Amino acid sequence: MDSRKVVRDFYHVFEKLDLKGLLPFFAPHAMVSSPTLGKKEAAPFYRELFSKTKRFKVMIKELFVNPDNPHRIAAFVNFTWETKESEVMVFEGVVIYEITPQGLIQNIEIIYDAQRARDAWKKAG
Repeated sequence: MDSRKVVRDFYHVFEKLDLKGLLPFFAPHAMVSSPTLGKKEAAPFYRELFSKTKRFKVMIKELFVNPDNPHRIAAFVNFTWETKESEVMVFEGVVIYEITPQGLIQNIEIIYDAQRARDAWKKAG
């Protein structure tokens, strides 16, 4: 299992806003946590995010694999988020993944300065 490949493939599908294609990346009952949406199971998390999103672009700046636990990987990324109302935000973040030995995502912790994103989220309905 190559955790770097899992993360790269995940973002490739994520950018398409393809919920059906994204869900097979997750283990049953996988959790996602972000400053804007809180902590939820993956399906409702991404369903809600995609419902308010026109476009999402992710540029991976660096991937860091924990040398003591290769199933934990952190992605240092630039996000470009365009809401359904065409408000565009660009922000940096760190996303920490816990991946099962079978190559499925068990947990995602998204870390970023969320003030602008929260304001845009409220405007997006």
